Amino acid sequence: MSVVDRILSLMERDGVSGTALTNALEISSSSVSEWKKGKIKPSADVIVKIANYFNVSTDYLLLGKESSGRSYTEITANLSKGLDSMGAHLDISLDKDMLVRLEGTWHLLRVFYEFPKAVTTSDSERQLFARYCNMLTQLDITQDDIARWYTGNYAPAPSPFALSKLANFYESENLDWFDRGIFTEIKRAIVFYGAFIELAKKEKAVSK
Repeated sequence: MSVVDRILSLMERDGVSGTALTNALEISSSSVSEWKKGKIKPSADVIVKIANYFNVSTDYLLLGKESSGRSYTEITANLSKGLDSMGAHLDISLDKDMLVRLEGTWHLLRVFYEFPKAVTTSDSERQLFARYCNMLTQLDITQDDIARWYTGNYAPAPSPFALSKLANFYESENLDWFDRGIFTEIKRAIVFYGAFIELAKKEKAVSK
């Protein structure tokens, strides 16, 4: 069952029409029909809003099972905490409107925060986990760093290069925990994050 299938199932469960859902989420009225036709997929920010609307976790929508059970409010709180931490580290003031644009980075970190728990005892998955650990070693980061960033401690902040490597690993290993629509959002968020970090560093240098 895909992400869209689960959304449609929740709509049927609660008797929610496409019009009612799109109005509540403040998105295009044609979104649901386009999801059904496979023309587009719900973006990361829409996914978390849908999870909040139906009172389920994003894990359920994306994975088909409850895992972390984090609500939209908790996700936003973690991102906000991360921005405050990043701002203090870079000595700049950050706009909270960045939350939505950076949300994909949080989804990426969640994948790898939960990665060790998701690995089974099969030979193929143990080999996959070994490749993952090797990548972390090459990036000079640890699983504790992943957990720290995931929970909103961005001092020091992850480098855009490290996030890109994590995203490339996710894509090259064909990890299917997340819908490909979410992966697109992740890559966009990393590009935005990288541009922002560079701009922040330049502004900090000019202010000195």
